Amino acid sequence: LSKSSYAIGEKPIGVLAIKNVSSNEVMYPNDLYHVRVHVTKKDAEPPKTELHRHLLGDFRPGDSNIGLRGGSVVARSIAPGSVDSLKFDLSAFYDLSNSGDYSVYLEIYDPAGPQDGSGHWLRTNTAHFEIQSPAQ
Repeated sequence: LSKSSYAIGEKPIGVLAIKNVSSNEVMYPNDLYHVRVHVTKKDAEPPKTELHRHLLGDFRPGDSNIGLRGGSVVARSIAPGSVDSLKFDLSAFYDLSNSGDYSVYLEIYDPAGPQDGSGHWLRTNTAHFEIQSPAQ
């Protein structure tokens, strides 16, 4: 995370560093279907946003037509031995409008796996952060 404490309404930004430990270039997709964001608060999960629900295939009547692609670049090239990073606004995935202690981890799809998503998901370390009420 970019820091460990955020005020209600502030956007917690997570940074995922991806290191290519192979001897070959790796192409990693930019679309959000290759990343799973998991946020918990005291053994419970805060409500998912509409974007997050759509990524999981949970479409409901009255939902908008949210675009899920990240832009015109469909993949990033990561050279052997180099590190690239992705930033995530955690409030885009979960309702983080309540104060408290939270945990987050990501799962990213192994780009060497089958393109249908049936391969291996790699889990990051868990990071902790706090959402604080504004000072009175």
